[in-house]
Amino acid sequence: VSLGPLLDSVVEFYEPLATERGLDLFRSGDCEVTVLGEATWLRQLFANLVENALRFTPQQGGKVEVASKISDASVLVQVRDTGVGIAADDLERVFDRFHALDQEGRRGGSGLGLTIAREIARAHQGEITVESAEGSGSCFTVTLPRDGAEDAKRRRG
Repeated sequence: VSLGPLLDSVVEFYEPLATERGLDLFRSGDCEVTVLGEATWLRQLFANLVENALRFTPQQGGKVEVASKISDASVLVQVRDTGVGIAADDLERVFDRFHALDQEGRRGGSGLGLTIAREIARAHQGEITVESAEGSGSCFTVTLPRDGAEDAKRRRG
């Protein structure tokens, strides 16, 4: 799966919602890399993260960034927002099934989106982590292994 176009499609899909809410949704970083996996599931993983970021970022002036970075053996995709953040007590449970956050009157949905995202990352031999503080936004980082076969082709020229 070529990750750059996949991330572009997720951002493009959510742009109308972001615009409607007065939020700036954008992508940064270079992601000309392939990963082994199922495009539909990877799209769902990143869609879940972007949708949550938009849900928990206050309207008018908030930002949601989908950033990508390539390292030696993996690719990191971060979904950062300037939202309400996650309380320290909830950070430990944010990926638990049916643990829906309720912050500033925003119901967190079914409590399955982040659980599904984590399982998709794991199914692709990756992982997902979160850093957050109340009032300071959140950053979800997905780490996926690069497609070694594609890298070998590029080295051969």
